[in-house]
Amino acid sequence: MPITTFTVDAMDKQDIEFVRAALPSGRTVFYDFPDRYAVLLLTRYLQQGEAAVSELKKSHLAPLLNRPLVKQVLADTGRATLVASDFRDAWPDRVDGYRLTLDIWPGSSDKPQRAWHQVTRLGHSLVLQLNLPASHKRALARNIDNWQRYTNEAFHPVAPPDELTLAWARIDLDLNRSEALIEEIQSDWIRDVKYYA
Repeated sequence: MPITTFTVDAMDKQDIEFVRAALPSGRTVFYDFPDRYAVLLLTRYLQQGEAAVSELKKSHLAPLLNRPLVKQVLADTGRATLVASDFRDAWPDRVDGYRLTLDIWPGSSDKPQRAWHQVTRLGHSLVLQLNLPASHKRALARNIDNWQRYTNEAFHPVAPPDELTLAWARIDLDLNRSEALIEEIQSDWIRDVKYYA
């Protein structure tokens, strides 16, 4: 069995800036709605070509066919087969838009400390932040007086002051080996919302 070597140093700031520059700039939004995962998984599977509904019912994808949005697509097509394009317009009336942002951990001016910054390899991590929709932020401003204190979280890679970060993932990319170590996935908001309310 080959021995796997483990690099001691994690990403450096130049690697992170390279990744950030390679990704789309400007506003990046992830749209979500109930059963979107089912639509995405079926669409991906159907990229291989047409599939009979009867065969899908016998496969590991069968539970997805019972989701309300997928049932609607099946009813709308009225065919015994499905293709990927059948799901192109499978969007409900209400869709939430979560803004994605990228950051660096620890901050670009901070010297990484393994224990304090909770990194496996000494260095920086790329942070992917999932930020709440603007409508959610407006509702909080109307209904919860002290929610703004959440945006001042200094010890975690949230995206204040313009965004309200729902969750974030710290990722250590090894560009030479094409590997990603997900250091941590966390939602301060889920943990703290009761306190802020």
